[in-house]
Parts: sequence; structure tokens; C-alpha cells
Amino acid sequence: MDPTIRTRGRLLERFREHGWRGRMLWTPISLLAGGVMAARFVLALARRERGGVQPLAVWSILRPRRYDSAVSSTVLMAACEHKPAAKPAVPVIETAGVSRVYG
Repeated sequence: MDPTIRTRGRLLERFREHGWRGRMLWTPISLLAGGVMAARFVLALARRERGGVQPLAVWSILRPRRYDSAVSSTVLMAACEHKPAAKPAVPVIETAGVSRVYG
């Protein structure tokens, strides 16, 4: 996560800077969760299920997550600075008595 992006508007600006020409529809999570629950209820009625519908954790799945941008910045900087390790030395294998076909 980029700590310089603090608003949804700034996120869309960054997308457009990179050539994105789409549109964004921001929908409240509570509206989505309510819609899913209502749809499941209507489907249960249509199927004539009596026991009710098993609860679905829609809100807990879609709820906004809090994160610390300092941690993500540290991880991204470490990933960019990572230098590949030197290749290990090739072990010498004794080939006495082995046909060239194998090696």
C-alpha cells in the first residue's frame, strides 16, 4: 500500500496517470451485505426452505481493513533493495568409471 494515496480520489488519479480509462462505482459495504442477505432470504422463500438460511459472514468479509503504511513501505523497500545471492559453487563429481552418456 502506498502511503501517499490517502483518498479514493487520489487512487483514481493514480490509475489515470497510468492510462486507466475506466469508471469506479463506490458502494457502501453495508448496502452490499444487506443485498446479499436479502437475496439469500428471497431464494430460501422461493425454494420453500423452512429451517431458514445459514448465516453468511458478508460484513466480516467485505469490511474495510486497517493497515499500517509504514510496514508496507518497509517491506516494499526491502524487496526493491534485495540483491540475489551469489550462485553456489558447482560441486566436483568424481566421474571415474562413468560413461560419457550419463554425464
